[in-house]
Amino acid sequence: MLHAIKSVMPQAVIRRYERELRKETHINRALRLFGAETCYLEIGVRDGACIRHIRATRKIAVDPAPIGPELIRADGTQLIELTSDDFFAGPANDLFSSHPVHVALVDGLHEFRQTLRDIMNIGRHLAKGGIVFAHDLNPPTRRHAEDMNGPWNGDVWKVGAYLTRFRPDLEFFTLDCDWGLGVVTGFTKTQTPVREQDVETIAALDYADLERDRKAILRLRSPLSAAPYLLRRRLTRG
Repeated sequence: MLHAIKSVMPQAVIRRYERELRKETHINRALRLFGAETCYLEIGVRDGACIRHIRATRKIAVDPAPIGPELIRADGTQLIELTSDDFFAGPANDLFSSHPVHVALVDGLHEFRQTLRDIMNIGRHLAKGGIVFAHDLNPPTRRHAEDMNGPWNGDVWKVGAYLTRFRPDLEFFTLDCDWGLGVVTGFTKTQTPVREQDVETIAALDYADLERDRKAILRLRSPLSAAPYLLRRRLTRG
């Protein structure tokens, strides 16, 4: 069906549609909302495939074992070869004390607890109206969620379950593209503490729980219409 539709669509429209399915498009759109001077942070940079396409004044990549580190640094990206926990326990405070993060992407271990911890740690260093993206929230099958030897998304989807159930203070939704691109905004200087019992409640969920109520758990939105409106609404609220 999609092939038939694309066959009669102008190539310019097809290219625009395909761009909207990539996380880099939405990250760059978010960065443009902040003006000329922007700071972008990426957790889990791997080989730099994403960060090389991001346009920001200052780009910081955190990964304990990047592939091709010199290539990642080539465009001026500051590469920090630490685990995210060590990064936030150490250099993050000095790096962001006077120049906070405007937009961040979490794409590290693909594990619920770690991803949640990274998001909350980033929240302490965000500029006013800052935005955190999280990759891999929408695994299409159980294999994607559980088989580390396949196209693995892990159990990052549980971050969506946690935010939906326990964090009404944060605005959260998932763009239905690029394996699920979570968007989290609404952070304040005095964050609500993460309760371990809440984390354990969500950690106990099974993939079947996601299948039963995927749209509600992830708050799925179309990447073609939801992102620009919702991101701008958050920034105008401050």
